[in-house]
Amino acid sequence: LKDGEIVLMQNTRYEKGESKNDPELAQYWASLGEVFVEDAFGSVHRAHVSTVGIPSIIMASIGSVMTFGMNKILIAFTSTATAVFGVYFKLQSFVFMPVFGLNNGTVPIIAYNFGRPDRIVKTLKLSIAYAVSIMIAGLLLFNLAAENLLMIFNASDSMLEIGVPALKIISLSFILAGFGIACSSLFQAM
Repeated sequence: LKDGEIVLMQNTRYEKGESKNDPELAQYWASLGEVFVEDAFGSVHRAHVSTVGIPSIIMASIGSVMTFGMNKILIAFTSTATAVFGVYFKLQSFVFMPVFGLNNGTVPIIAYNFGRPDRIVKTLKLSIAYAVSIMIAGLLLFNLAAENLLMIFNASDSMLEIGVPALKIISLSFILAGFGIACSSLFQAM
């Protein structure tokens, strides 16, 4: 495709691998473009390539694309900034993973209690409380022990100079991220 051109795929359900959610077909179709729009409302509930395969490939690759883009931006400043981003990315996983696990546990509880708003609200409130509490602990850890965390990776003086303020600033978003992740469980479950 040339810049500005689009591909419109119609009646994909007639493609042999579509209804079988063929991963190779999903990968091929995902490679055709940068944006995917599903407008077939009558078929979005089916586990076909166009409704499950392509979106899952895009979701799986989005983190790598974001990391690649950030590295390209940061390397323009210094390689140390890129290293700080790499260290941050490893460290934040320890804070975010328990919240994602909590989210994975919350989704089925909310889904199984569909029709019982009292249980859904109670579950959501508890999920938000725990997620935000975990993120506050992460915020405190990143703000009170930023230098120690960086020293786990044998940080140089220049890495500490950039990394300590970076960890403190980035961690300010943890609380809202915890709230957002916890609330997303409601939308996933319904």
